[in-house]
Amino acid sequence: VKIKFQFQFLYMGNQIPTLNGGSAPRTSYTAAMASVTRLEKRELMILREKWMGSMRISGHPTSITRDEFGRGIEEAAIADTDIEVLDRLFVMFDKMGDGFVNVREVTAALAALSTGTDMIKLHLALELYDINKTQKARAPEILFVLDAINNIAYWFGDPALSPEDLHAVVDDVYDAVTVTKDGYAQFDDLIPTILNHHLVSTFLQADASAIDGEGHTVGGGGGGTTIPSHQIKNTSTMSNTHTGVDDDASSITAPTVPPSTDRR
Repeated sequence: VKIKFQFQFLYMGNQIPTLNGGSAPRTSYTAAMASVTRLEKRELMILREKWMGSMRISGHPTSITRDEFGRGIEEAAIADTDIEVLDRLFVMFDKMGDGFVNVREVTAALAALSTGTDMIKLHLALELYDINKTQKARAPEILFVLDAINNIAYWFGDPALSPEDLHAVVDDVYDAVTVTKDGYAQFDDLIPTILNHHLVSTFLQADASAIDGEGHTVGGGGGGTTIPSHQIKNTSTMSNTHTGVDDDASSITAPTVPPSTDRR
């Protein structure tokens, strides 16, 4: 799969928001895309509702087809400049190559392409996942959301947490927060605990400067910037091989999760 994005890099300088709301000299392809797309909370919520509507009509419990994906984008009146990005992302999230993507996975991951601090993005990702508006989640669900965000960074060629680190983060977080008898914790407790976890904060504070095919660092100066096709992972044969997290959060048993064999 050859994927090439061209865009004007709008961040003047390399100050990318960090988890704690500050900024650090960190440049990444994901952050670069977030600076030029118009996929904010309003657009992502509309997309989720359109795609969920397609699921209800088709009777499929978790996923939509390529046609349903495109129809939702059209009905949501997404900007033309973002349609190509979403079209490319369908290929990435169709990890089994069967023409289906998981709606909650896609929408949670797309929060990474919105603007704002990492705290705002994580909160949006959880909101998008939380279709029943409960403001709480169990450990497998948090693992599912973090994995979706982690995968989009990985596919764009940015540094990503290892499967072991993702599981360690979730285990430590649920050891630290108040958990109900049925395994739920509140978003308000989960978000700051995740953001302050040493693995997460160390990872995000690291220098993640991305180098393009000609040896130039993305984010320097103005003008057009090209994300080289070799930096976008070939996902046509991937089945969550990076993180090993099942595509249906309801079937995840943390902390040990078998790789998915059926993404639907």
